[in-house]
Amino acid sequence: MKAFLKAYAVCLILMEVFIFFGGWMLFDLRGTGIYRAGAVIALILAVAVCAWSSTAQKVEALEAELQELKKQIHSEHSESEDI
Repeated sequence: MKAFLKAYAVCLILMEVFIFFGGWMLFDLRGTGIYRAGAVIALILAVAVCAWSSTAQKVEALEAELQELKKQIHSEHSESEDI
Protein backbone atom coordinates (compact mmCIF):
# COMPACT_ATOMS: atom_id res chain seq x y z
CA MET A 1 0.00 0.00 0.00
CA LYS A 2 2.90 2.32 0.76
CA ALA A 3 4.39 1.75 -2.67
CA PHE A 4 1.04 2.51 -4.31
CA LEU A 5 0.64 5.74 -2.37
CA LYS A 6 4.16 6.82 -3.32
CA ALA A 7 3.47 6.03 -6.98
CA TYR A 8 0.14 7.88 -6.82
CA ALA A 9 1.75 10.93 -5.22
CA VAL A 10 4.44 11.08 -7.91
CA CYS A 11 1.90 10.58 -10.71
CA LEU A 12 -0.42 13.17 -9.20
CA ILE A 13 2.29 15.79 -8.92
CA LEU A 14 3.55 15.15 -12.43
CA MET A 15 0.03 15.17 -13.89
CA GLU A 16 -0.96 18.40 -12.13
CA VAL A 17 2.24 20.11 -13.31
CA PHE A 18 1.58 18.81 -16.82
CA ILE A 19 -2.00 20.11 -16.77
CA PHE A 20 -0.92 23.46 -15.30
CA PHE A 21 1.60 24.06 -18.08
CA GLY A 22 -0.81 23.41 -20.94
CA GLY A 23 -1.64 19.73 -20.81
CA TRP A 24 -5.31 20.63 -20.47
CA MET A 25 -5.25 21.58 -24.16
CA LEU A 26 -4.04 18.11 -25.12
CA PHE A 27 -6.88 16.43 -23.24
CA ASP A 28 -9.35 19.20 -24.20
CA LEU A 29 -10.28 19.77 -20.57
CA ARG A 30 -12.28 22.92 -19.90
CA GLY A 31 -14.07 24.19 -16.87
CA THR A 32 -13.73 23.43 -13.18
CA GLY A 33 -12.97 19.71 -13.41
CA ILE A 34 -9.49 20.09 -14.86
CA TYR A 35 -7.57 19.10 -11.75
CA ARG A 36 -10.04 16.39 -10.75
CA ALA A 37 -9.54 14.83 -14.17
CA GLY A 38 -5.80 15.00 -13.53
CA ALA A 39 -6.28 13.15 -10.25
CA VAL A 40 -8.24 10.40 -12.02
CA ILE A 41 -5.61 10.09 -14.74
CA ALA A 42 -2.89 9.96 -12.07
CA LEU A 43 -4.81 7.18 -10.31
CA ILE A 44 -4.96 5.15 -13.51
CA LEU A 45 -1.25 5.72 -14.12
CA ALA A 46 -0.39 4.75 -10.53
CA VAL A 47 -2.33 1.49 -10.86
CA ALA A 48 -0.48 0.71 -14.09
CA VAL A 49 2.91 1.54 -12.55
CA CYS A 50 2.24 -0.64 -9.49
CA ALA A 51 1.05 -3.54 -11.65
CA TRP A 52 4.17 -3.25 -13.80
CA SER A 53 6.40 -3.05 -10.74
CA SER A 54 4.87 -6.09 -9.06
CA THR A 55 5.17 -8.07 -12.28
CA ALA A 56 8.84 -7.12 -12.56
CA GLN A 57 9.46 -8.22 -8.96
CA LYS A 58 7.79 -11.57 -9.63
CA VAL A 59 9.90 -12.10 -12.75
CA GLU A 60 13.09 -11.34 -10.82
CA ALA A 61 12.10 -13.82 -8.11
CA LEU A 62 11.39 -16.50 -10.71
CA GLU A 63 14.73 -15.84 -12.40
CA ALA A 64 16.55 -16.25 -9.08
CA GLU A 65 14.70 -19.51 -8.42
CA LEU A 66 15.54 -20.72 -11.92
CA GLN A 67 19.23 -20.01 -11.34
CA GLU A 68 19.13 -22.01 -8.09
CA LEU A 69 17.48 -24.94 -9.87
CA LYS A 70 20.08 -24.83 -12.63
CA LYS A 71 22.85 -24.94 -10.03
CA GLN A 72 21.21 -27.92 -8.31
CA ILE A 73 20.79 -29.77 -11.61
CA HIS A 74 24.36 -29.01 -12.61
CA SER A 75 25.74 -30.22 -9.27
CA GLU A 76 23.64 -33.41 -9.40
CA HIS A 77 24.74 -34.01 -12.97
CA SER A 78 28.42 -33.57 -12.11
CA GLU A 79 28.05 -35.92 -9.11
CA SER A 80 26.48 -38.62 -11.27
CA GLU A 81 29.39 -38.39 -13.75
CA ASP A 82 31.89 -38.91 -10.93
CA ILE A 83 30.30 -42.24 -10.02
